[in-house]
Amino acid sequence: MNYYTYIYTDPTRNEIIYVGKGKGQRAYSHLTRKDKHPLVYRLKLMNRQNIKPIISFLCVNVEAELALLCEIEAISKFGRKDLGKGPLLNLTDGGEGAPNVSQDTRDKLSIANIKSNTPKVRKLKSDAMRAHWSLPEFREKRHINLTATTSTVEHRAKQASSTKKSWENPEIRIKRLAAMAAVASTDAYRTTLSTQVKKSWESDTKRRKPCTIDGVTIYKSLKELTTKLGQGKNGARHPDFRYVVAGTVPIVDNVIDNSVGMD
Repeated sequence: MNYYTYIYTDPTRNEIIYVGKGKGQRAYSHLTRKDKHPLVYRLKLMNRQNIKPIISFLCVNVEAELALLCEIEAISKFGRKDLGKGPLLNLTDGGEGAPNVSQDTRDKLSIANIKSNTPKVRKLKSDAMRAHWSLPEFREKRHINLTATTSTVEHRAKQASSTKKSWENPEIRIKRLAAMAAVASTDAYRTTLSTQVKKSWESDTKRRKPCTIDGVTIYKSLKELTTKLGQGKNGARHPDFRYVVAGTVPIVDNVIDNSVGMD
C-alpha cells in the first residue's frame, strides 16, 4: 500500500508532460536522469530556462495494481505525443509488468475518483507560474512568442470567427452584455473613462484637425464638418471623408475660403 501515480507538468504551458508510477523517490528520479528519453530532453530544456516542473500525485499509498491501472488510465486520457494523441512524452501506454487487472481494482479506481485538478495542485501551478512571470527574461520571451502567434492572419481570422460564433449564442450574449453593463456602471470605470476623454481632448491637434469630403471645402475640425453636414453619407461616414494636412491653406471661420488668392 505504498505505491503512487505521479505526473509532471510544465507550468509555462500548464501542460501535463509525463505520467508515471512507483514508490519511494521514483517520482523525483527523472530530474537526474541522463538517458536519451524525450522527458529527459524536455527537463534539460526547462532547466536551461530556469523552469522547474510541477510534480503532483494522482493517487498515493495504494496497492501496486491500483497505481498501475491509474497510470494506464491517465496516459489514455491525456494522450501520448509520439502517437499524436496528446502532450505526454511517455513512450508506452503504462502498466508495464502489471498483472491482469481485476474488476475489483477497477471499482476501487472509480470509487477513489482520482483527479489531478485538486486545489493543492492548482495552487502549486499558480505559484510556479507567478514565479516564472516575475523573471524579466521569461516575460520577454513569452511576449515575443505571443506576439508572433497572435499577429498572424490565420490567428486573427480564427479569433474573429470564434468571437462571432460565441456572440451568436443568446446565453453568452446576455451574460457578456450584463457583465459589460455592470462594469460600465461603476464609479471607477466612469472616472477612468472621463480622465481618458479629457486627456485626449487636451491635445489641440486631435480636437481641431482639418478634414474634407470633396477636397475643396475644408473644415477645420471633424466636429464642424459633422455639425454642418450631419452624420450619414454626407458626414464623417462619407466614403471620401479624409483629414488634410493642417496649415497648407488658410481656414476662415468654419470653412476654408477657397477664393483666397484666386482674383
